[in-house]
Amino acid sequence: MDEMEPYAILMIIFSGALMLYAACLYISGDHHMIVRNYAVKMKNKKIYARQMGKVIGLVALAPLLGGLTSLVAGGIYPVLVMIVSFIIFIRLGIRMMRGLY
Repeated sequence: MDEMEPYAILMIIFSGALMLYAACLYISGDHHMIVRNYAVKMKNKKIYARQMGKVIGLVALAPLLGGLTSLVAGGIYPVLVMIVSFIIFIRLGIRMMRGLY
């Protein structure tokens, strides 16, 4: 077994779990599935929940990219890919959520 293979498998599984949660949130549109949903005054609760599902799905791509990079390259590259993609996807997610609260 390669040195980074367990890392890759764990990251891909973690990403899959986040994507499953995001899909459930998007499909149901239930704002009660959002942790601490009481902390935000939502204009439209169903649209907010669906948009949050999209954002979580987008952010879930970061560990997936890190895991896939770990299968191809070793060293520090998978961690760098994951950190940079987290930053990019979180910034995109913030832009996607503007105006919904």
